[in-house]
Amino acid sequence: AVVITSACSALDTILNYLYKRFTRSPHPVAKVGMEPEGDSCLVAVKNQPQLMSDILTSMMTSLMFGEVKCQWSISRPLLGLILLQEEVFTNFKREIISQQPEDRHAAFDQAFIGLMDGVELSLSVKNKDIFTQNLAKFRREIVEAVKGKEVSPSVSNNDMC
Repeated sequence: AVVITSACSALDTILNYLYKRFTRSPHPVAKVGMEPEGDSCLVAVKNQPQLMSDILTSMMTSLMFGEVKCQWSISRPLLGLILLQEEVFTNFKREIISQQPEDRHAAFDQAFIGLMDGVELSLSVKNKDIFTQNLAKFRREIVEAVKGKEVSPSVSNNDMC
């Protein structure tokens, strides 16, 4: 659990930085002879455009269909990935829903709608908290839809690292 929590925290920090850099209007002017702060990070992301979408897809798939450890920790960078990769998230959502039996489409669609309910285009702590609460509900709804049975609304302490 410590490794997952630490990795998610590091990823969240990087994504917060990238989100701020990608969403602010004018880029800061570099001092003469100096590289603007974090440009190498931006270059790395631009040189590997598939990296963030792969991480987003992997995290969502694990949350939906795998055993989840430290759901709270995973939720923090996941919001940043969704906001930075909105088109990838939308395509992932469509693909997952289309792969389900017809009778599950509505349940999956509603779960995805609920995931982003009340979530703004921001990585503020308050917004992340809303997303984290939505994610817990989303996961329960997906598990319920897949298994076809009622899932307890409680979340174990192991899931909330």
